[in-house]
Amino acid sequence: MNYYGIVIEQSLNNPDIINEFDLVAQKQKGSWRFLLLSIPENELENQLKKLQNSMIRINDECWYSHFFRDETMIVVYQDALFKTTVNPNDWKEVITYGINHGVPIEQLDFDPHTKKEALNLFEL
Repeated sequence: MNYYGIVIEQSLNNPDIINEFDLVAQKQKGSWRFLLLSIPENELENQLKKLQNSMIRINDECWYSHFFRDETMIVVYQDALFKTTVNPNDWKEVITYGINHGVPIEQLDFDPHTKKEALNLFEL
């Protein structure tokens, strides 16, 4: 089974890295371009490392991406990876990390965090 993930193109110092992923859909919201990616479970670790290496350095500006499958969610910061659940009650550590690195609390909603919500957001 695949993990689905949301990446904001502007979080990448090299957007060409997206060519190495299965891009399911994309959507422009304001100045941000949201990308819906799909990664097979057996490629997840390597693909997330590639993504981290292509993200803007956390010391310059903090961004995150997040991937989900069933009840599991993985939040990817440039220098950290958090495996949690899709239940917001389990996100305290991930949210605290983001806040401590300058991400506004309102951007730490990890929305969407289910395949159904993602397909709806991207109108698929």
